[in-house]
Amino acid sequence: MSELNVSRVQVEKTRRLLYANRIDDFLLFAESVMGEWSLEQKSVVCDWLLAKQQIDLLAGLSELVELPKEIEQIIRIYHGQAVDEIPAWLASRLTLGTPTFPSTQCVKTIEVVVDSLDGLNTIEKAVDQYSLRPEPFKGAFCFSKPRYSNGHLQCNIDKQGYAKCHVNDDIVPRNTDHRLYVTQQGLANVRGHVMTLNHKSGYAVLVHELMHFSGFEDEYVFSASKTKLKCAQKGRHAPNLYVGEHGDEPAGWSESPSCQFGKYRSFRPVERWSNLQYQSMPLPDLYRQLWTTILDGERVSQSL
Repeated sequence: MSELNVSRVQVEKTRRLLYANRIDDFLLFAESVMGEWSLEQKSVVCDWLLAKQQIDLLAGLSELVELPKEIEQIIRIYHGQAVDEIPAWLASRLTLGTPTFPSTQCVKTIEVVVDSLDGLNTIEKAVDQYSLRPEPFKGAFCFSKPRYSNGHLQCNIDKQGYAKCHVNDDIVPRNTDHRLYVTQQGLANVRGHVMTLNHKSGYAVLVHELMHFSGFEDEYVFSASKTKLKCAQKGRHAPNLYVGEHGDEPAGWSESPSCQFGKYRSFRPVERWSNLQYQSMPLPDLYRQLWTTILDGERVSQSL
């Protein structure tokens, strides 16, 4: 049998091992034979793994056998490492340069920066769900094509477990309203105009954090530092937060846990739990109305 036919037989055997999910046997066999294969034959196996989204298995294979450069670049992005260029397999989903936005008009634009392939998959899933269930209305927020941080994303975790990130590179950012980082570690949060999500963040977390961009406050018990900041002075401090004594709150408002340990009590416009206390809870209609009013006001101011 010729070398070419032998290689074809070997390629077919690797396919059968893969589709039988005999991963250990696949790796052992691949290590023993793939070193003699052409790049084209290696690419066939790599394409099978890419089609099955088995990047972790590709990464394991790369430790045993030299793979085509584009595959190595994909694996580096999987690990969050620097690359020279975005490989063709990811080019429609990811960029190294200044991000682009969809042509639709939005009230607020958000530049997305991801740390790795897992980060990309996370935000794509969340944004896809958001496009099907936009809040508070369609066209409120637009997300850029994600930019790969290329190993330049630096994150610190504070005492409460929240991530604070920035990109240390020379890419000129777009003139956007907000920025969104996706990183592996740290709790999701918003600081000013910057949102940070982690690899477990989904649609509900995204909507919760988007509300913070419009000034809404959390409705769970505030930390000690936030209690001192928010609960020591009477007044309405957010669309969903009034601080004061019982009887001072606006009509129809109910006490919330936020200022449980503060000088004054906290109140919210709804009686029961909302997604600002438990992210899995639905967005109350009243909050959707309040949120819409805020964004409509910002849309009007932008047009002046």
